[in-house]
Amino acid sequence: MAHSGIHIQQAKHNTNFFKKIENFFFYDWIITVIFYIALQYVDHFLDYFLKEHPNTHQDRDDLLKMNDKFFSKNFFISYKSLKNLSEMARYQPDKWQNIIDANKISKSLVDLENIKNRIP
Repeated sequence: MAHSGIHIQQAKHNTNFFKKIENFFFYDWIITVIFYIALQYVDHFLDYFLKEHPNTHQDRDDLLKMNDKFFSKNFFISYKSLKNLSEMARYQPDKWQNIIDANKISKSLVDLENIKNRIP
């Protein structure tokens, strides 16, 4: 199992990639990268506080729901918003093109900050 420090390293790695693509109009990829940056911070959080290492998205969601006393409501809302947009971008190409735009990316970056700001 990965230790919490490796999640921070991966989040930074993903952030470096994001910086290379953020000025392009590949909003589906941008939102997916933002989500995976957030996911690494969430996994760090789960490891740090709970010593838990989710293997699937469902495991992660279940851990967040069962341990909501550790997370602010904004933390979970931000994570779910990023997850939902990422899934739409990956699995519903007919929908994301009408929904994910520069404004949605900006809001997603705020969601990412909501998550990052809770990281010890």
